[in-house]
Amino acid sequence: MSYRVSSGLTGHEHTAADQAFRTDHDSRERSSKLTFLYLAGMSENAFVIPAVSRSEVVRLLDELAVAGHGGWSTGTRLFIWLMDEASGLYQDWEPEDIANLEQAVGRRPEWAVQINYRLSRRADLAALAVVLLKNGGVAVDDFCSHVWTAAEIETDTVISGGRFGEGPVR
Repeated sequence: MSYRVSSGLTGHEHTAADQAFRTDHDSRERSSKLTFLYLAGMSENAFVIPAVSRSEVVRLLDELAVAGHGGWSTGTRLFIWLMDEASGLYQDWEPEDIANLEQAVGRRPEWAVQINYRLSRRADLAALAVVLLKNGGVAVDDFCSHVWTAAEIETDTVISGGRFGEGPVR
């Protein structure tokens, strides 16, 4: 039996076996690209933990962004993936940050939405995070150990000298 899976590109469809191969390849390729961007100092990451199901987040991202290469992208150059522990969600996190997240959520989240962005696109990041957190949840960024709520993000609250997705203001 052959299943048809859309690749996110109009007019292109693949069998389930093709999609499985592409997903594995895309995961390795994405990891390499993120490593390059990180080492080049060109981008930051934020993680959003919505209080809705993973399938609801996928539906929402399919509406808001263009699917492809194992994730989504927006016209404002945000790159988005669903991450879980098996794909390295907590890799390179400080233990304090994990503990703060667990305390805020009441458990260790099994998955999150990773958003890769440039600082010049922080407003776009904040807008997307607020939409993803519409029904509750929290977010974290690369800049402080604070666990952010939608209200704090939406009002540009300053914590530890910075706003969500941005380091301390100088």
